[in-house]
Amino acid sequence: MTPWFPPKWNKTIDSLDDPDKWLQAWQRSELRPDTIFPRKGQVWEAVRVCGVALAARFATRPSEGQMTLLPKGERVRVTFVDEPRSLAAHLDPLRYDELKESIVPEYIRKAPGYLKYVLMVSTRDLNQNFRLVEDVV
Repeated sequence: MTPWFPPKWNKTIDSLDDPDKWLQAWQRSELRPDTIFPRKGQVWEAVRVCGVALAARFATRPSEGQMTLLPKGERVRVTFVDEPRSLAAHLDPLRYDELKESIVPEYIRKAPGYLKYVLMVSTRDLNQNFRLVEDVV
């Protein structure tokens, strides 16, 4: 398989001393200028039905991930970002318990050691599919 590199990358002149940082910088440069970067504690509201990543956490085994749909109008709180201009965020719905049955498959909820679920979304998708309704200072 041929490695994929973003457009404008030139292996002769673009240093790859830290390819992850280079890729993240390129991804940030592709975001709209009015992008709002998520911050812990913010509340966002889904403006349409949208797909988000779901990670199920277990006590005795690694997390299990899949995609799920979040209903229009659902509000979520940012619970984790890895840096101030993060490219992704972890989210908890404000109606966490009420949504569990509709977005976490039964086989996961009933699996031994199941603890909780976490939603994850890219900064780009957060800005396209949600609106910021409560900011943090």
